[in-house]
Amino acid sequence: MTGSVHYVGLSTHRRIAPEAIGRVTDAARTVLNELLDRCAQENSYLVMLNSLAEGGDTILARLALSLGIPYIAVLPREKESYAEDFEGKALQEFLFLCDKAAKITVTPIIEGENRSDYDYFYRQAGISVAAMSDSFIALWDGVPGKKEGCGAAEAYEFARTADYRDPAGAYPLKKRTLYHILTPRPTQDTKDAGKITKTEILP
Repeated sequence: MTGSVHYVGLSTHRRIAPEAIGRVTDAARTVLNELLDRCAQENSYLVMLNSLAEGGDTILARLALSLGIPYIAVLPREKESYAEDFEGKALQEFLFLCDKAAKITVTPIIEGENRSDYDYFYRQAGISVAAMSDSFIALWDGVPGKKEGCGAAEAYEFARTADYRDPAGAYPLKKRTLYHILTPRPTQDTKDAGKITKTEILP
């Protein structure tokens, strides 16, 4: 491939209302095709950053494969350790998607704390993916996150504001396009599922 790389990062819910999955998937396909068209015009090529968590990450990894978009697996822990978070079909899917990844990497500890709790690793993965992204897709219900949280809402805010601890100053806010695809959880209203909100970040 020639040209520069355009990284699309993402944050997603693990549990999505089943009746909303089709509309959310169609919306994500629309966004990825828009980004592919943009990259063709800019002589760049699209690479996805995906932590391969169960749920929305899996949906987007499968979409990337169907559209010929390579992805880098940005894991919160080493593959063998992270695999312990999955079981049954989800584990099989995780291992399959790891095999299909262009590259597997483990996220750095951006916030600099020496901690071993898994939520902290997930938070670092969310920050890393957000910070590296040129565009960012959130499969998110729109409910605000928590100050020290590690989910889809928090990762979207990392991409929007770079509001995280970064002692080295290596991950400042940069220009990027955000795509929020309304993604309800199983107990939420699905009426507006798949609605896309696009926001341009111009620091």
